[in-house]
Amino acid sequence: MLTDTKLRNLKPKSKAYKETDTHGLYIEVRKAGTKFFRFRYRHPQTKKEQVLTIGEYPAIGLKQARDLRNDAKELLAVGIDPNDHKKTEQAIQLEQAVEEQKQSDLMTFGQLFELWHRHNSESWTYAHSRDIRERIEKHLLPSLESYPLADIKPMDVIKVLKLIEQGGRVETTSRIKQYTNRIFKFGIGFGHCERNPAGELPDDIFQKADKKNYAHTTDPKVLTQILKAIDSYAGDISTKKALELAPYIFLRSKEIAGIRWEEIDLENGVIDIPAERMKKKRPHIVPISSKVL
Repeated sequence: MLTDTKLRNLKPKSKAYKETDTHGLYIEVRKAGTKFFRFRYRHPQTKKEQVLTIGEYPAIGLKQARDLRNDAKELLAVGIDPNDHKKTEQAIQLEQAVEEQKQSDLMTFGQLFELWHRHNSESWTYAHSRDIRERIEKHLLPSLESYPLADIKPMDVIKVLKLIEQGGRVETTSRIKQYTNRIFKFGIGFGHCERNPAGELPDDIFQKADKKNYAHTTDPKVLTQILKAIDSYAGDISTKKALELAPYIFLRSKEIAGIRWEEIDLENGVIDIPAERMKKKRPHIVPISSKVL
């Protein structure tokens, strides 16, 4: 059986592994160090083995995980699949949240933003979710937060965007226009508003951002100079090694700086970066050469 002490002391390994408790409950320790309580059971109709994710430790403690495991067993006893029940409950909660918002005939832009942000943030990284909130709180909400959705006209949105543009932030203007468009489309989809004033704006009234390629070189002579400069770099040893690795593994600087020992598989000659560290939330496997090794 698991104990609180044992749970606290579980360390990540080169591969994800499990530690069992009782009656189908176990903890899964992933390479990134996260720990999830899961419950193994057989589907009441098909009898196929299924897994219910109960929650992440330590947000879910051992006692609570066992209680939730017991709740799942009670559902199984009356022929209800716990995963189906979980999906139904989540759908009901979302429907209730949407219905609560529909109760107000004067939903404001600020309320719609909160509903849109809450709905989408589960699929975003924390940093991306925070970045979007900060941008909208800075540029949109001061002017539109208290406006009823039905009262917002295209000219109201234009005024907000023009204020940003006049500050010299052409790229930010384009981003905020996109977010405004998405928020109103979400509102139309859930029946909170009937029109999208941001979608009615002409494109040629705003300045276009100058698109520039990332700095790079295709000249072998310049590349040689860069590699020699890296080789002769006399600064911090960590920085030097990161610079030496970069041309071989083609990772972003943030990804290189964040590499953990458990992500390096020397036996198979790869760096295995988990989805949560990648920009597009997908696992990324990088083969390593003998030089990198």
